[in-house]
Amino acid sequence: MVWERARHGEDQNEGDARRSPADVTVTLEAGATRSPDGLATLGWIRFTGAEAPEPHIHLSRANAEDLMGRTASLRDSPTLFHELLLSRALGRALAHELGHYLLKSRTHSAAGLMRAVRPSFQFFAPDRVGFGLTPEERAWLADRLACAYAESMR
Repeated sequence: MVWERARHGEDQNEGDARRSPADVTVTLEAGATRSPDGLATLGWIRFTGAEAPEPHIHLSRANAEDLMGRTASLRDSPTLFHELLLSRALGRALAHELGHYLLKSRTHSAAGLMRAVRPSFQFFAPDRVGFGLTPEERAWLADRLACAYAESMR
């Protein structure tokens, strides 16, 4: 996995020639961003086809900060706690986007890691309740990984 830190509007394609097909780049965007439907999301991944996610995940620190600022109980957090909560929220957003990448699907579920919209407190909560894959997603992914492993052994 490759990590990049970007300034708002900076070109992200400079290092593409160095990447292997298995690499996923994660870019931490400094500025606030909006999805094509106008929502301020914590993370996103683009698809080039129905089951073709690009190996590039974006996370927005500014959007996570904004979400924290709109969560009354967290607004005046001490600096270290603030950074811990930001890391937790961005890590959960990253897990969700990695779910899209590994499952090769834009689909969201009603519950679990692949839920599209959730209350803000869940991003910052100390427990991970609600951030697991559903049994169906786990089974699909296990089958896919087993097939990929079998192919690599040929």
